[in-house]
Amino acid sequence: MDSLYINGRKCYKLDIKHKNKQDLAFEGSIWIADTLFALTQLDLSIAEDANLNYVKTIRIQQTLDTVANSTIWFPTKTRIVIDFGNLMKGLMSGLLKSYTSNQNIVVGKSNPTEFYKKTNTTAEDAKIKTANYWLRSRHEPYSLAEYQSEKLIDSINRMPIVKNTVNVFYLLGLGFWDFGKFEVGPYFNAYSFNQYEGNRIKVGIRTTKKFSEQWSIRGYLAYGFLDKGFKWNLQTDKIISRFPWKKAGVQWRSDIDQLGVNYNFGASTGNLSVFDIAAQSGNNLKLVRKQEYRAWYEAEIYNGITTRIAFQNINNKPLFNLDFGDGNKTVFNTTEINLNARIALDASYVQNGIERLSIADPKLPVLNINYLVGIKGLLGGEFGYHKVTLGISQVKRFGLYGRLNYNLTAVKTFSTIPYNLLDVHRGNETLFLSQSANVFNTMNFFEFVSDQYIAAKVEHHFNGLLLNRVPLIKKLKWRELLVANAIYGGLSAKNLAFNEGNTFSTLNRRPYVEAGVGIENIFTIFRIDLLYRLTYTDAEYLAERPDVFISPYYVKFGLSFGL
Repeated sequence: MDSLYINGRKCYKLDIKHKNKQDLAFEGSIWIADTLFALTQLDLSIAEDANLNYVKTIRIQQTLDTVANSTIWFPTKTRIVIDFGNLMKGLMSGLLKSYTSNQNIVVGKSNPTEFYKKTNTTAEDAKIKTANYWLRSRHEPYSLAEYQSEKLIDSINRMPIVKNTVNVFYLLGLGFWDFGKFEVGPYFNAYSFNQYEGNRIKVGIRTTKKFSEQWSIRGYLAYGFLDKGFKWNLQTDKIISRFPWKKAGVQWRSDIDQLGVNYNFGASTGNLSVFDIAAQSGNNLKLVRKQEYRAWYEAEIYNGITTRIAFQNINNKPLFNLDFGDGNKTVFNTTEINLNARIALDASYVQNGIERLSIADPKLPVLNINYLVGIKGLLGGEFGYHKVTLGISQVKRFGLYGRLNYNLTAVKTFSTIPYNLLDVHRGNETLFLSQSANVFNTMNFFEFVSDQYIAAKVEHHFNGLLLNRVPLIKKLKWRELLVANAIYGGLSAKNLAFNEGNTFSTLNRRPYVEAGVGIENIFTIFRIDLLYRLTYTDAEYLAERPDVFISPYYVKFGLSFGL
């Protein structure tokens, strides 16, 4: 469109425009250096018509220059503005501004190996530095507009209406209400129903970083009106070191779980999944009362490699007829050591108080390795067993063509044990969709049991690639997706004979496969999937399992949050 000189170099201006304004692509201008063909400046934005939620526009301005008289180009100034004008129309909007200035860039200098193992971290005292420190450290002086903006934000944050609004969003998103040094919640687990407890209420509490930056105490108390019994969980965590990450904890829990479901003691919040909430009041005929004692220690041994060892003793009391070995068994103990390693190379971490969130590098898969050993004779443990789990997951992005989410899992149990200690594959008899990697949405509860299997779950989100081009429908900003799930495994002859008095199926004959299509971003938060159960619908299998309802087609509804 034009040519001009930037820092003494002749540059050409190129204008970029959309083919389809609803696509997630930038438009604007870029400047290319003559003969060098280097990008020197850019001014790009995403239009308001783009298929984005809550965001009115995104604008990026950047300046690049050569570094230390070399041919290497590096961003020296970057400005980003995100206008959340559609956050809550008529009630709330927001404007996010970010400015980054880089100076003193070093090129061609080698460092010791340990230097490259360090992660980009925020200093512990970053939030308590004085204003004079920042005035001395800034590459550019504070402008009057920036000073006025900071004062305005400080005054707004002290307004009661703003504080209450933040608490409401925090409650809706994470389920907890903030009371300063402690929080109460999550609200979505406050009520449930099952055949043993009847109506059940549950209240949880946890401390915040205002209580302690190193210690966390959390737990809950639940009561069933039918069995007239209390259930509880109490655990505490201690951060030993933040860099590198080291953490330890202990737990005492007495509660009732669905068969095949284990309490995630490492999670600091409940699960907001509509499926998990609905499943608490679903087909809960097979419940297990557990008394759990647990201690664990986790540490980051290398950037992106986190390990955890847990020692646990669990008293299992099935609340249904469970037959194995010599016959009906009402109570038995297990003592276990659980070793886990999560390998997410080049991952980023966000820390808030005692919590740490891992953000995986989308270019690399995340590997999860777990080894569980049961120790017979220790603290009343009645079974000795070994179980190995290997999982690989990744969110792979394809630009305009959307993103692919995949999870691959392989499990092998090497011992003969009661089937509730094996893998009871999670089904879904609710109307609500589960997006969990280990749930099959067309499978019934407790339908299949395995001691070895391989599983794959794949979802491709097209982000409106097709629907953005359909007249009228494109105004709705719906987004299409494809799903496919498969699992193949089985039960060894020894475990089959040991548990022959129980009712379940195995996957020895053929893989279990389900697939479907879906539409998400309906009113920005809803999702509908049409699913097809491809296997285990034949007449022979139906005759073997007259106790379960099986249909080839299912419609599931779910929530789907995202930009």
